[in-house]
Amino acid sequence: MYIETSSVGNNSTARLSSSLRQSAHYLGLCLVFYYHMYGNSVGALNVVLYTGATDTLLFSRSQDQGNKWQQASIHFTTYSAWQITFEAVSGHSYTGDIAIDDISFLPGSCPTQGKASFTLLITGMILDL
Repeated sequence: MYIETSSVGNNSTARLSSSLRQSAHYLGLCLVFYYHMYGNSVGALNVVLYTGATDTLLFSRSQDQGNKWQQASIHFTTYSAWQITFEAVSGHSYTGDIAIDDISFLPGSCPTQGKASFTLLITGMILDL
């Protein structure tokens, strides 16, 4: 997915959603993807987990993250049907781009090789994060 701010308006949004999936692997899943956010007017990149009637923000970055690809790994477990949505929001001007690539879901925990990783357990309870 790629959003270029020069061709869209202020706070325009692009979304990419997975299909609705059944419950995750009993050890959870590791969502791994690469993102690139570069420019003075980059908005935000959000990853949202939808389970039934609940949306949970799993990942959020905003503003310039440097002119390089970065990897994100997010571990989650859910015992209900789920869907992941990537949401890119444009900034205030024409000098910013957001891209994601190489998205994968791996069974079990995320490998920790010096990269930031997050763990979230969804059980149908409301969580304050």
